[in-house]
Amino acid sequence: MMFGGGGRGHGIFQDDDVKGKIYDRRLYGKLLIYLTPYLKWVIISFLILMTVAVAEVILPLIQRSAIDDHIVSDKSIAIFDTSAELDGFCDKYSNLKLVQYKNGDNGILILSAKDRNRINKSDLEELKEHGLLSAKTVYLIEDKPEHRDKLSNYMPEIEQPNARKGGIDGWFAIGQGKLAAPRDLVDKMPGKDRLAVRTEAARQLMWLALIFFGIILFRFVGGYAQSVITAYYSQMAMNDLRHDVFAHLQKMPVKFFDVNPVGRLVTRVTNDIRAIDEMLASGVINIIQDAFMIVTIVVLMLVLDWKLALVSFTILPFLIFMISEFRRRTRVIYREVRKHLAALNATLAEHISGQKIIQLFNQYRVKRQEFADINQDYFKASFKQLRLFAFFRPIIHVSSQIAVALIIWYGGGQILRNVITIGLLMAFT
Repeated sequence: MMFGGGGRGHGIFQDDDVKGKIYDRRLYGKLLIYLTPYLKWVIISFLILMTVAVAEVILPLIQRSAIDDHIVSDKSIAIFDTSAELDGFCDKYSNLKLVQYKNGDNGILILSAKDRNRINKSDLEELKEHGLLSAKTVYLIEDKPEHRDKLSNYMPEIEQPNARKGGIDGWFAIGQGKLAAPRDLVDKMPGKDRLAVRTEAARQLMWLALIFFGIILFRFVGGYAQSVITAYYSQMAMNDLRHDVFAHLQKMPVKFFDVNPVGRLVTRVTNDIRAIDEMLASGVINIIQDAFMIVTIVVLMLVLDWKLALVSFTILPFLIFMISEFRRRTRVIYREVRKHLAALNATLAEHISGQKIIQLFNQYRVKRQEFADINQDYFKASFKQLRLFAFFRPIIHVSSQIAVALIIWYGGGQILRNVITIGLLMAFT
């Protein structure tokens, strides 16, 4: 009868040490074979995962649109005296697809902060020098009689607006069913009347809020469905794997069971397969989702504002180093924990099955000390793993907060310079 194989139960577990690469592509390929019968569910889970990830990316864009387009006006107004000037400017910046408005003989352009960022600064300065670009921002309001009456109570109607100082100190029609009113004067109106003239913005905000809520609800339903489907096919695959492992054990020679303690074999069939199940159900799925999200978010950030994106990326080298170091360390420690757990289970199983012999030879204290040593080794390995997680998780969290601080610092300065909008900054944070 073996009681842990001698050497206080440590000798027979040396085979659990990592002798080669922890990552084995061939081994992973064999594991994926067990997913083949459930390929349909894998594809469905993957499609749901990608759809939920796309929904995650849309949320910041909705926030940006709500703030910039409907809550805070960042729209400047350029008023051209002749159609030739207007057409020449629009032809030069045809890629912006600027919408032209009319007020009598004047041609009008509404320029958002995004448009101004894509226009040469020299051209903007030239428009200001010639009195064609107003320093004020405006709200666009639906052209309705009740809106005209409300605006007339607090500001005059401008018959011939111009972009020079005092040229738009009132509301005026710009065509296409729109009125323009300076933001500073509209903001001074009582809340009830201000809301009355901005009913279109309020309605658009309501729709954006409903879309936002719908996406959150979809994320919940999609996340639930994806989790259930993933758990189903991973459990089925592991059920097949456990069956095959048990069938394989039955074919092993008697010598195999003399060398390998029962506890270690039980750990392999139960705990280790459970770890593989968690990898399939959570680990692999999270890696795919996170990789897709990272690529999509990076591309989106560069498209929205590449300078602000590069500022937020300054923390990446440090993060990549820390994640690489964490991955290297946690793999080794995890294998140590699994090895000591197998030793603990093997020792417990051997001692329980051989209790009669232990009592017969009065080996209580020896076996108790042997178990205490192995239990202590398992405790140290587990605590080492906990300390690793306790060190790295706060670092990742603090790094993300540092990135947000950098975005607020740089983005706030850009807002003060009127280069970017508040909505864009909110989308980044």
